[in-house]
Amino acid sequence: MDGLPPDLKIVAKQELGETPEVRRDAVARLRTLVDEEPTLQCPLDEEFLVKFLRGRKYRVEEAFENIRVWNPGVCSLNEFFRAVIVGTEYCLLDQRFQIAGVVAVVDLEGLNFSHLLHYTPKELRKTIKLGQECYPLRIKGIYFVNNPQVFQLMYAVVKLFLNAKLIKRVHFIGHDYDQLHELVPRELLPEEYGGTLDNYDYDEFERDLLSTDTFFVELGKHGYREQRAQEESTEL
Repeated sequence: MDGLPPDLKIVAKQELGETPEVRRDAVARLRTLVDEEPTLQCPLDEEFLVKFLRGRKYRVEEAFENIRVWNPGVCSLNEFFRAVIVGTEYCLLDQRFQIAGVVAVVDLEGLNFSHLLHYTPKELRKTIKLGQECYPLRIKGIYFVNNPQVFQLMYAVVKLFLNAKLIKRVHFIGHDYDQLHELVPRELLPEEYGGTLDNYDYDEFERDLLSTDTFFVELGKHGYREQRAQEESTEL
């Protein structure tokens, strides 16, 4: 836990049960489990493994299963979900996201029926499986804003694949930003959502992502080598 601010150390201990001793022992156990998988290509450094341990509150076996099913290329057919994957991985480089979790404010402005045609139940199920089972991400809340009525059709399908805990953390805000402010403090929101922050600089975020392109190239090499070879053979 070296380098963590005092407030994050408190959250890590209270919510994750993380102490230097717990972390050391769990990393050692998880490293052994990964090392015993001969076909799994996966980093064994502490920084990488801790990300998965925190995502499963230091339940080593669950963290190991999370790594086993983790596959950065699972949504490679969809450019939008590629962007989501890259953004999520980038955020997980920050220990604050690993420990405190994340609240997502999802703006659905402009969504229409033509968009929904691209999201078949199969694609939705695959995407939800990625978020729920394949990522060490602690989702504390998902708040949809500017959601059109047509989104209810899509969510009716999505809900079939969500676990009960996540369903409770989904909120539909619509255009009632006062309701959003009850869930997320104004000082954490940009002006476009009635907050006090400057509107988000997506160009700067893109530059930050491009500066870490080597990390993402290496990330794409991880996973089960045999499975990757079979998938490439099938595509050919």
